Amino acid sequence: MQQTLLSFVQADIEIGQTKSGLTESSDSFLTHLHRRQKSPFKPTLAFDLIGKTEQHLSDKLAKFYNEQDLNAFSFSIYQHLADLSFRGLSKNRINVNFGGDHSLSMATVEASLRHNPNTLVIWIDAHADLNSAEESLSGNLHGMPVYYLMQKPENRPASLHWMKNHLPSENIVYFGVRDLDHFEREYLESKKIMHFTVHDIRTQGLTFCLSQLAKKMSQFENVHVSFDIDCLDTNYALCTGVPVNNGLELSEIYSLAQLVASSGKLKNLDMVEINPRLAKSALELNETFEIALQFIQQITEGKSEYASVYPTDSARA
Repeated sequence: MQQTLLSFVQADIEIGQTKSGLTESSDSFLTHLHRRQKSPFKPTLAFDLIGKTEQHLSDKLAKFYNEQDLNAFSFSIYQHLADLSFRGLSKNRINVNFGGDHSLSMATVEASLRHNPNTLVIWIDAHADLNSAEESLSGNLHGMPVYYLMQKPENRPASLHWMKNHLPSENIVYFGVRDLDHFEREYLESKKIMHFTVHDIRTQGLTFCLSQLAKKMSQFENVHVSFDIDCLDTNYALCTGVPVNNGLELSEIYSLAQLVASSGKLKNLDMVEINPRLAKSALELNETFEIALQFIQQITEGKSEYASVYPTDSARA
């Protein structure tokens, strides 16, 4: 069986949130993949390892509540990640950034826009991650990446001046959001950012929402998908720090993945917020990695032909 070769960046940055363990995510996932490749029904994916970034909680400031806090921190690890992600994209195959918290997408989306400004970002997440440091209630950086991506370079804090590109509001679509604060709701509406909440998906129908997404994708040359495991309902094994009830079903994210795969436009993929230390058991961690693995296979190949330890159409009892 022919394998699909993907670029793979180990993006082990955990300073955007407060729970240790995200720096172990990419190595643990590669171990899971190695075991699956020895099974009779193995995945048809292979990864070309591009490089690794790593930054632990011990390196972070307590909180980021204003521009001064951001400017007191070195974002060199994010700049390095942007370079690695761009290198993976330059291999002319789909690049996967696997690992840490969602703040890392400041770097990976920067890489995608550097590679081609005509890129649509599909943000699959329970959260909008659209707060500024000043508006953030938590001060955690993983709730801020989209806000700073959408600022023009000259309006960003000096510590983020390595980010040379700007994500226009029409270049992003949210899918599965449901935990929004007041500032984020106002921002989404004022900027007319396309977004599909779980309520929208259930009331308007998945088929309608995906058809609208397909029309949006048709306007762009490339697609960047940023996938946070907490987009899913908490009935599934998530091993993540900020789970939110009433989330997406596996069948819904796999339908979205097949749509993106059929477009042939996917170039860059983030898989974030899977924390091995938050798993209650080895089985639960394996289930979470299996979700990630099947999603990667669906969105890169449009199918998943190997046997799964976690059925795609059911949650745990």
